[in-house]
Amino acid sequence: MALYLPSVVIEQCFASKFIVDYEKIPRVWISGIIISLGYILSAIVATSVLLGFYNVVVLVGGFCVLMTICCLLYIALYRRDSARLRDINRGVTPKNIVYTLSTRFQLAENLRVLKILMQLSIAMAVSCVATCILFGLSEVFEDDAQLSRICNALTNLSMAMESDVFLVVFMVALGLHHFRSIIPLSSKIGVTSEIPAINDHRGAYNAYLHQMSSTWRI
Repeated sequence: MALYLPSVVIEQCFASKFIVDYEKIPRVWISGIIISLGYILSAIVATSVLLGFYNVVVLVGGFCVLMTICCLLYIALYRRDSARLRDINRGVTPKNIVYTLSTRFQLAENLRVLKILMQLSIAMAVSCVATCILFGLSEVFEDDAQLSRICNALTNLSMAMESDVFLVVFMVALGLHHFRSIIPLSSKIGVTSEIPAINDHRGAYNAYLHQMSSTWRI
């Protein structure tokens, strides 16, 4: 989970770099780079722990530096994509962009992912701060066995609920926070609804524009 934020930021860097044909041309090597970096960092940390080179200060310092770099990259990507989308909406397009429709859609999707990533980062920060506070209290009340056990139990509970926090953030960001949008009502099971056919073009153009504008909405 610690490498989730760096992995998404790296993927968004490539998405912003190859904005013209990112969705059209498959680039498997991007996922290969991200997965390889994750395995390498995990192997380095695991080896240092097994060989006794484990240092809390170095580990925490390296993690803070990594998160700081990711946050700076996040800010740069968001400002860059926002400026490019704003220029396209104003009619100013670079020479290498031929089809502004697909580019505008990809920029809107990048900004949407970055906003979800921001919400997830805030949830991660709150969860980590709560876990660290509870862990510190367990060390402070080490002499009191009852309070120490309570703080340790709350620390474990906070760590176990991190995945639930991430799930809730994704559900809210994707609009799935309503129970009925996830599980259909039993009365609607087995009921098929017919989609009315469009016999003419009246209203089809407006419906298409409404769908595209809702897709581009940031």
